[in-house]
Amino acid sequence: MTEVDAEALGRRWLTASGGWHAGMEVVHASGYRHRLLSSTHMYKGWWPDLRDAATRGAALEVVRQRWGNPLVWVEWEASTVMWGEGTYQLSWACMNGEPIPPDITGDSEAAVLVAALEAAPQIPVQSEAP
Repeated sequence: MTEVDAEALGRRWLTASGGWHAGMEVVHASGYRHRLLSSTHMYKGWWPDLRDAATRGAALEVVRQRWGNPLVWVEWEASTVMWGEGTYQLSWACMNGEPIPPDITGDSEAAVLVAALEAAPQIPVQSEAP
C-alpha cells in the first residue's frame, strides 16, 4: 500500500468517526510519526496509519463496538492457493440478535475495516447526565 493510499484510508477512517485510540500510530503531513498513548484529539494534518498492526487492532475494536458485536473479524479468503490471490472479507458470528454486517471485501485488512466502519449503524451520542 502506498503512502497516498494509506493516507486516504486514514482520512476515510476519520470521516466515518473512527476517532483516535490508544496504541494507534499516527502520521503528520510532514511525515512525522507518533504512537498514541491514550485516546485523544489530534489536530489538522494528522491521520491514523492503518498499515500498522496495532492501529488495525484498535480499529477492529471500534468496528466491533459500532456493530455491537464482539465476534467480528477480518479474514483472508484465498481464491487460488497456488498463486496466493484472494481478498480480505469481514466475517462475524451472531449469538444474540446483533446486527449483521453486509458483505464487505477489500484488497487489504485496513480497507475492510474502514468500509465496515462506514457501513456500521450510526450510534446516537448519549448526553451526560446533569
